[in-house]
This record gives sequence, C-alpha cells and structure tokens, in this order.
Amino acid sequence: MHILTVCDNSSMLNTILFIKNIMKIIFIVVPLVLALLFTIDLAKNVFSKDDKDNLKLGIKRIIYSIVLMFVPLIVETFMSMISDYSKVAKCYDIATEQKVLALQKKEEAEYEKKKEEERKAKEEERQKAEEEKKADDEARKKAEEDAEKSQQEAAQDAGANKETSEYTPIYTKVDVPSKYIKKNGLLAEAGNSSNGTMFDNNPGDWKIKSEVRTPNLYYGGWTHVARFNDPIKANLMALCMESAAKNNHIGYDGNRRLTLYNEAKKYDFDVTKITKNVDTTCSNLVCVCINYTGTSFPSEAACSTGMLHRNLTKRSNTFAVKTYTGRGMTLYRGDILYSGHHTGVVL
Repeated sequence: MHILTVCDNSSMLNTILFIKNIMKIIFIVVPLVLALLFTIDLAKNVFSKDDKDNLKLGIKRIIYSIVLMFVPLIVETFMSMISDYSKVAKCYDIATEQKVLALQKKEEAEYEKKKEEERKAKEEERQKAEEEKKADDEARKKAEEDAEKSQQEAAQDAGANKETSEYTPIYTKVDVPSKYIKKNGLLAEAGNSSNGTMFDNNPGDWKIKSEVRTPNLYYGGWTHVARFNDPIKANLMALCMESAAKNNHIGYDGNRRLTLYNEAKKYDFDVTKITKNVDTTCSNLVCVCINYTGTSFPSEAACSTGMLHRNLTKRSNTFAVKTYTGRGMTLYRGDILYSGHHTGVVL
C-alpha cells in the first residue's frame, strides 16, 4: 500500500470520521437533554410560584443548549477555513464515509496489483531457470557430441578401430618431469555413461574406454583454464587422468559419482590401484586427480562443475586461473579446462 499523506490512509481517515460522528452525537444529545431539563424546571416553577431558582436554572440550560447546537457548525466552519493550511484540518474536512470507502477500494486495488506483479516476477524467474537448465543441458550435450566426434576422427586418422585412449602413460610418478610439457593433442575426461546418458546400472567402464577416455583435444565449449603453479603437480595431474582412462574399473555414473573418490582415498588417490568397479563424473574425476598431486580438494557438491571455478580461484597459491581464449591459446600437460557444464585435463 502506497501512502503519500495521512489523508490517503483509509484507516486514519476512518478514525477521524469516527471522532466526527461521536462529536455530532454529543452535540445533538446534550442539547436535547438540557432542553428536557429546562422543561422540567419550567414545570416546577409553574407549580411553585415562589421558586425563582428553578426559572433561572432553566434559562441557563436553554442558553447552553443553543450554544451547543451551534458548536458543530462553528467547528466545521473553522476547519474548512484552515484546511488549506493544516493537514489535520484538511483530513477532518474530507473525512466522509464515501471518501473512506473510495480509499479502501483504491488500497485493495493497489494490493492486488502488487500481488499480481509478484506472481509475474516469480513466473519469470521460473521460466528463466527452466531456460538456463535447458541451455545447460544443450551445452553439455554439444560438448559430449564434440568429444565423441573428436574420438571418431582420431580413430579414423589412425586407420583402425583402436580406441585413442589405449596407450601407456609417458612416465610414472617416480620420474615425473619438473618442467611444463606442451600438449600432445589429447584430452582426458569422464564423458558419460556407456548408454550415452549420465546414468547406467553397471559400475565401471563396461564398454571399455568409452566412459573415461582420452579423445583428441577439442577446443569448443570451454570458458576457463586452470594451470598448476608447480609444473611437477601439473604433470602428476596428467598422469593421474591418463591412468584413470586406462583403468577399465573406472566408469561414469551420476548416482555413484563418489564411489571412485571414496575408493581412491584409501590409496592416496592413486587410481592405478583401483581394482573394483567404481564410477565418477567429469568434475569428481578432476577432484580425485587434484588430490593425487598432494593438493587438498573437496568432493561431493563442492566439486561439481558449478563449484569448480570457485574452488580453483580461491587457491591462488596453487592454481593460475585464466579465461580460455580458444584454439590459439598455449596449453600444457596438466592444464584443467572447464566450463559450467564439463571439465577435462590436457595431456
């Protein structure tokens, strides 16, 4: 309810109207009572000729009655005269039943208008959230299609149906390099389940290297790149992702996304020691491998793609986070590419 002045408030104006009506009743009833008393005094004087006091009292009462009858007229005239100069007097002057009803209807209309605006705002927020979710789903689907296309092209270039992820890591943890190594054109990622969705009923990579894989590096869809400040950790990151892609016990499933994290934690996040079928997601696999480098990093909700950027940027002593600028950007092994929907690591 939007109130500009006191007079625009129906509750306040209704109170003033109530006071006006009480005053009118008083100024009508009191003179009538005084007139009745005067009649009684006059009758007493008629039957008692010696009682002069009754006559005097009766005359006083009739004078009071006349004065009281004129008081409302005097008050209303005075209020009307000063209404242009006093807000209170103006309120008193315009306080009528019609004015109160009109203000009440206006306030009800404004309240309904505000409720309708709030309803429309909530509906717009809901539609916006649905549109954002749809856009996220489409972006993820496109990223998965790009990854699948890159993988197919790599297989064709090799002239065979051999999976591009079937290779031996170029080094072990013992002889990890202490300098940055330029990319070799591959990407390690947890893409999707073997049935092409985020979920399946079979833990592990049961179609062999189709869920956690190493396709050719594709350049579309990324928004940021995070690089370890320490090249040793960068190379350990790449080694961990390579090993995860090579281990067929590691698959993809959204519901069982923490089973890899919990199992790898038993072995200081060394994924080569995973011998039971477990699952992960793109971001949870990245979190496992970050922990493998000796960097403490969270799991579960804090390791979702939506939270990945926040957790990387607040660890500025460990990572240098930059905006991804596309194909011409220099990348090194161990660089973490990510967007709000997907993540992978450069090999």
